[in-house]
Amino acid sequence: MSVLQAYPASVKQSLLQRVTGLALLLSALACSANSPGSPDSAPGTAGTHSACRNFMHTLPPDILAPRVLERVAPEPTLGGTSSGYACLQSTLTIEGRIVDTKIVDTNNMNFAGAAVRALAQWRYSPATRDGVPVEIPISYSFSYARGY
Repeated sequence: MSVLQAYPASVKQSLLQRVTGLALLLSALACSANSPGSPDSAPGTAGTHSACRNFMHTLPPDILAPRVLERVAPEPTLGGTSSGYACLQSTLTIEGRIVDTKIVDTNNMNFAGAAVRALAQWRYSPATRDGVPVEIPISYSFSYARGY
């Protein structure tokens, strides 16, 4: 007998949402390791969903990468597929905000929409060139998997 069987369905659903949300946050943190906003970013495709590798931007060598100040994980999609991904491209403004986000590839539009809404809440220190803030293109790869 599973430990969860003793709990009402509402408690199980709440727990599932929290666990899924945590998994999404961890996935976003891991998958954004390739984005210029990561604290330890480097060119390449580490941490990027395989479907997104052709869409990822890299920074020119004269641009100092921005630092993530605040992240928000996409809300899990209920009743959807058990896994999915979203490849997104945005612009990082000199104020450290994400704007003009476009979905470039996904297998779950609901999840991709949640990722776009979450990115609108992310905040960065700006990217800089010679100490001057600059606007840059930035790419994201989000993925999730539910463990039922």
